[in-house]
Amino acid sequence: MKAQAWTLDFIFAMLIFSIAIILLLTHTVGRTDYNIVYDFDKISSHLITDGYPTNWNNTNVVYPGLLSNGILNETKINQIKLLNNSFIISSFGIRNNFYVNITDRNGKTINISGPACFGIKPSNPSEIIEGKRLSSFNGVPVIINIMVWK
Repeated sequence: MKAQAWTLDFIFAMLIFSIAIILLLTHTVGRTDYNIVYDFDKISSHLITDGYPTNWNNTNVVYPGLLSNGILNETKINQIKLLNNSFIISSFGIRNNFYVNITDRNGKTINISGPACFGIKPSNPSEIIEGKRLSSFNGVPVIINIMVWK
């Protein structure tokens, strides 16, 4: 009987110790990199949608998207340029800064009632992730350049 109690005590102690180690590692190792990658995935996947609601405007937007029926929507681009960056960050549920610009195949920012860009351009970032998404605007292929940075 004594050996059984010792075995159960040992198993219980090892379980608590293992949980403590796992919690410590998940909150310290790679935490910063994960957050910026998570934020990039979130903003890039939400921007390449219609947004919510589908026909959002600056008064009813839950989270903005740039597309309508799979192509860039000029009205949505103009509206997102007017949104406050803090609102965009909170609507996507991200923590880091972002910058988006839409270019032609040659890398020149297209003009949609001014330069097709929004967010805060990175200046001396400690970390940055960049990615590109392809779309179409007025029948011409365009590149949506997305940066998330600290």
